[in-house]
Amino acid sequence: MSLVSFVLPIEFIWNSPCTNCQKNPDTRINFTKYHIDINNDYIFKGNKIVLLYESEIGLYPYIHVDSSNSSNYTFINGGLPQKVNMSEHLKKLEENIKKIIPDKHFSGLGVIDIEEWRPTYDSNWSSKRVYRNESIKIVLARNSTLNSTEAEQLAMEEFNKAAANFFIETVKKCKELRPSAKWGFYGFPTCNENAEKRKWNFCFPNISDQIIPILNHTDVLYPSSYIVPGQNYSIKDKFVDGVLNETQRIVEEIKKKGVDQYNKKYENIEFYDPVGLFFFKLLIIVLFMYCIQ
Repeated sequence: MSLVSFVLPIEFIWNSPCTNCQKNPDTRINFTKYHIDINNDYIFKGNKIVLLYESEIGLYPYIHVDSSNSSNYTFINGGLPQKVNMSEHLKKLEENIKKIIPDKHFSGLGVIDIEEWRPTYDSNWSSKRVYRNESIKIVLARNSTLNSTEAEQLAMEEFNKAAANFFIETVKKCKELRPSAKWGFYGFPTCNENAEKRKWNFCFPNISDQIIPILNHTDVLYPSSYIVPGQNYSIKDKFVDGVLNETQRIVEEIKKKGVDQYNKKYENIEFYDPVGLFFFKLLIIVLFMYCIQ
């Protein structure tokens, strides 16, 4: 069985801007030959797939941190999900959707890629910890008599509630406006390849379980399995396994019909492998998951 015939049940969609490449005979790609779908006229946002980033998702709230001085930051659209004006956000989102996806019958993939903060308080670690700190400040500004434990507990509850509401209402509006599309959030479940200190547990099931009520409102999942340059293939193999297995677990939990594996960082894709381990295994797993009923 050839590789092409084996993967035909899977729909591969190209989503890297390549208009200029297609104009040059030396860099032109024959997508038809490899059974790869692509937006008409090779545009970035088209009939097959559309990515919506932070600036295109209504009044997406986030905190812009000064790259040269992390103590300096600016609140955009309120900065936190607790502070966003949801009615104005949904109004702006509707304007964005109608402009970016003018076709009311768009039936492609709708990928909502918002990554400045995660929708659970506990998962905002490292550089995203500022969202936890600022949430605590909001609580203490209302009631300075709370101790640190009480303040953080209340901050967590308020953040989680507002974040879930923001995600859910956002995807609901997208589905309302373009109901034929397959809507979902990019980058879930939460996983990362730097898992040596976690006994190579690449994903965080406890966090995944918390966001299932959010993902239950989506049409599909768009997990990320970026490969970090420099890791050996055994680690890469385990990482992809971990991401897809955790995605499958969530799919089974919320009774989804399929999973679209999406990778937007084309500069990190390795196009050759002496043993074909990573790529071949990825195809097998995605095929299996895509066919889940």
